[in-house]
Amino acid sequence: MVFNLHLIILFACTVLFNSIAGSLYAQETLTLNEVLSAAKENNQGMKKARKTIETAKAQLVTAASYPNPEINFQTYNFGSILSNDEFGIGQEIDLFGKTGIRELIAESNISIANYELNLLWSEAAFEIKGLYYDLLLMEKKKALANENVSIFHKFVDSARLKYNSGSILLNEVVRAKVELSQAENELLFNEKELKMLRARFNLVIGKPINYEFSPGESPVFEQENIDCKMLTQKAIANNPELKIRDMLTRRNKTEIELRKKEIFPNPKIGLLGRMEEGVFTLGAGISIGLPVWNQNDGAIKEARSEAEKNTIDIEFVNRNVETAVYEACLEVEYASKQIAILKKSLEQFVDIQNQVDLQYKEGKVDFLTCLDSLRAVRNIKVGYFEAVGNYNKKIALIKKLTDAGLE
Repeated sequence: MVFNLHLIILFACTVLFNSIAGSLYAQETLTLNEVLSAAKENNQGMKKARKTIETAKAQLVTAASYPNPEINFQTYNFGSILSNDEFGIGQEIDLFGKTGIRELIAESNISIANYELNLLWSEAAFEIKGLYYDLLLMEKKKALANENVSIFHKFVDSARLKYNSGSILLNEVVRAKVELSQAENELLFNEKELKMLRARFNLVIGKPINYEFSPGESPVFEQENIDCKMLTQKAIANNPELKIRDMLTRRNKTEIELRKKEIFPNPKIGLLGRMEEGVFTLGAGISIGLPVWNQNDGAIKEARSEAEKNTIDIEFVNRNVETAVYEACLEVEYASKQIAILKKSLEQFVDIQNQVDLQYKEGKVDFLTCLDSLRAVRNIKVGYFEAVGNYNKKIALIKKLTDAGLE
């Protein structure tokens, strides 16, 4: 009875240890949306872009601040301070609302920083989606390579049986073993590529390089309705890069207005006091610069030149976005048709794969026919999933071009 109790305790401890170990070493499963959500917080570029926004907001505080008043004090006799002294209090006065204009420029910089964050996220999300689809494809390739190894093991076994029965020569067995070795090498290559891809993916999403996870999805084809004209209009309305250029042009116009008003320096007004031989006198003064030699022509021309450059950029980026959307729509259409063709071939070749080994054993097909059939099935399977990954990447590109980033 004591012996049985010990066995029960040992069994319970073993089960508990296995469950704890399993929970510690279980791979985390992440869907694409979960990956994107984590990347928004952990991506290094996103962190820096948010700091840029904070900097722009701090600059708004500076731009909205008025100059500090000035106080000066002079004495002509250290032995009798407060008997022969002068003092003054001065304040620079904003002329023509220049402080308000500087605030508008600083607010534009905040908007630009936000659009740059959106643009950065559009590019980061596109890169992450591409890597995620590559991971899905590589996981599938690894599974197909495993399957291929099993198929060629059977092929080698079939060749040995035929050789032992005297129906084929030894070179066919050797050739089958060579094909098996190539299938095993392909599996090793896919495992290595998968590890390297995970390392690059972890870098982008801000995870440790050895972080282990598995994609929570599989490479599937979901047909999207593509209206190129509508997508082009959406891209022009939402594209963060176009919004940045538009905001830069607006800021340039505000800067031109500020440079024109800066022709006239801000005046300084103040109170002046003098204590002389016990007699106190009080007065006032004003100081203003005269725009005689420098009328800010260089700064005005510079601001106008920047505005013209940004206008040119808007036209170029606009055409570039239109072309990119058009090309992406064509790519999606082509990828969709390619998937349809490969899917039809895949459905036809699945039955061949199930039958060809049996037909080879029975002598209905020769060695090379069997080998070509096995290779063709493998290539069509890989080609199909590569086409699905390519299609999903093109859809991701369209979303990058048409979505407004984080908005």
